[in-house]
Amino acid sequence: MNKQATTYFRHILQQYRAQRTKDRLKHAALFCFILNGIYLLLGITAESLWYLPPDIKQVFWLAFLLNILFIIHFFHILWDVFARHSEKDNADLLLRIGRQDINVEDRLLNHYQLASQEDPLSAYAVEMFIQRHSAQNFDMAFHPRKATVKRNTVVILVILLTTALLSLFPGVKRLVHPGKAYEPCFTYSISFVPGDTTIYAYDSLDVFIRRKAPEHIPLRFYLLDEDGKHPQMLTRVSDSLYHFRLERVRESVHGFAALRRPHIFYPRLYFATDTLHIRVLERPQIRTLDFTVIPPEYTALPETRFQGDVDRIRCLRGSRIEIRALLSEPAGPSYAVIAGDTLYMEQKGQSNYLHVAPVQSGMISFMFFNRDTIGIREPLTYVLELQEDAYPNLSVIRPERGDEIILNDNLTLPLMAHIRDDFGFSAFQVRYEIHSDYASGDVSNTHTVDIPFSPGSRIQTVVNTWQIDRFISPGSSVEYYFELLDNDMVSGPKAVRSSHYYARFPTLGDLFARQFEEQKNTSDILEKELLSRQEMVRDIEQIRRELLMKGEMDWESKTALEESIDALERSREQLEQMQSAMEQQKQFMQENMLFSDQVMQTFEQLQQLMNELIDDEMFELMENIRDKLEKNDMSGMEEVLRDFEEKAKRFEQVLERMLEVFKRVQQEQRLEELARRIKEELRQQEALLEQEENMNSGDLAIRQD
Repeated sequence: MNKQATTYFRHILQQYRAQRTKDRLKHAALFCFILNGIYLLLGITAESLWYLPPDIKQVFWLAFLLNILFIIHFFHILWDVFARHSEKDNADLLLRIGRQDINVEDRLLNHYQLASQEDPLSAYAVEMFIQRHSAQNFDMAFHPRKATVKRNTVVILVILLTTALLSLFPGVKRLVHPGKAYEPCFTYSISFVPGDTTIYAYDSLDVFIRRKAPEHIPLRFYLLDEDGKHPQMLTRVSDSLYHFRLERVRESVHGFAALRRPHIFYPRLYFATDTLHIRVLERPQIRTLDFTVIPPEYTALPETRFQGDVDRIRCLRGSRIEIRALLSEPAGPSYAVIAGDTLYMEQKGQSNYLHVAPVQSGMISFMFFNRDTIGIREPLTYVLELQEDAYPNLSVIRPERGDEIILNDNLTLPLMAHIRDDFGFSAFQVRYEIHSDYASGDVSNTHTVDIPFSPGSRIQTVVNTWQIDRFISPGSSVEYYFELLDNDMVSGPKAVRSSHYYARFPTLGDLFARQFEEQKNTSDILEKELLSRQEMVRDIEQIRRELLMKGEMDWESKTALEESIDALERSREQLEQMQSAMEQQKQFMQENMLFSDQVMQTFEQLQQLMNELIDDEMFELMENIRDKLEKNDMSGMEEVLRDFEEKAKRFEQVLERMLEVFKRVQQEQRLEELARRIKEELRQQEALLEQEENMNSGDLAIRQD
């Protein structure tokens, strides 16, 4: 390429690159100023609002070092002017420049390429192009970008920065001193009442927070632990006082209260804060609390143990209670309050001891301290229930109330009683008084007879007899009752008494009168039974004859036969009752020895006849007849009735013989009664004479004195 062409094309390229570099530098400078201005304006605003801490301000200023990137960018732009470009870069740029002119278009690039040819024709074509299109024609080929927006932005930023410097000068002043911390000047305050304090474990604490701040600034309270902070609800007491209660604190507590900004346009998240540190001292812990109840010795009960997790302690009156409390640390002066009395406990190591014998029910409270006189959270309170030794229970089975008891010669009375007590008995006895028409004066003495029982059994049935150990004359009466005493050795034996019972020692006349009255009733029953059987035999004989004549039994005959069967059934029941009554008569006569052995043998014959009557075959036939009537089976009925008639006649004969024997027994008894009465009268006369002699001897001795 010749010198003229080289100068021509170099001028075009340099001129274009110079204009482009100038435009780039202008835009880069404006952008750098805008970016730094905005950043500075934000920093001034942030410092004015939030009082940035020193470390943030230092970071803020360090960020300006990023402008080095702009400086590097400036050098890179300038390098485009002075650097040597490749043929390709020049060709591309000439193509862009040529296309700016519609008369040139691609010919500028084409002639640039021809200039590199050595032939004359190419040189001539280039020369002609240079003459036609001078280099100055391409000086305005570069069209710079518009910078109006950026220039306006710069102007606005300058105005804003100037305004900020004037209005926010304190913030600017603080900002240019990044190493110094500044605090906003607020008059708000907050404080805990009480402040940092120390309490004992499981105590409760009322925390009050005083605040001095406008109403729209909220108050927050947080408790801190290893998991973070936890907001708490506060109770407002007044405009400036808030309350929070810590219940049963078991470990140290840390918290803080703060006046929190209502929105972000305040310099601090919290305007004012105060911290609360509560140190918790451990109270002595009760590891074990044992109550050992030792019942009274007479109860023979085992010891009872209660743990401290119960709410009441029950024991029998007279029991002793041993109390042992084991603390978590050496024990100090501890005490118990029982029924208003304060009892101090003994200490040994970590244990407290107390032995007490309570006398009444009530509340029992314990207060335990360690050697530093630090006590438990609150007294331990229990209900103490003293249970009384219950009264014994006496239930007399025999004699029954209302029984007429007749004494025999050996003066013994029956007894059957159930006795029960919770811990045993000390005595079981009968107390009696003798009332006699012959007793002188109005004095009646009470006598006592001990009744044996099993001392080791708390529930038992006593079956025994007891004997009157005092003289009693015929016709006298005995009033008695039973008394049972338990073995209460604390409050004294408690006694229960039975109802009063009455017995009579009859005269000989009373005994015979009773016996003859019963025998008269028996005799009347036998006579009525004999007449009834005779009438029944006649009725059955008539029914049998009608059956034999007619060959069947009409309704009236059946009804009459059924009535006879029912009457016979009632007779058997009456005979069984008579048998029982005769057995009682026999026992009564034997107990009172009213008659001789000969009379008693005759009476036994009478009983044998009664047994024959009850076991008679007539009653078996009665059942057979009843079955036939129920089944309406008349086959063989005539034969059955004939057999029944024969057995009824034999039954009648046995009944007549029994009545004769009974009358003979009555006659023998009357004779023996007369003899016994004469002997009794003679004995009483002798007793009266002896009594009169004794009285006369007594009067004579009195006169001699």
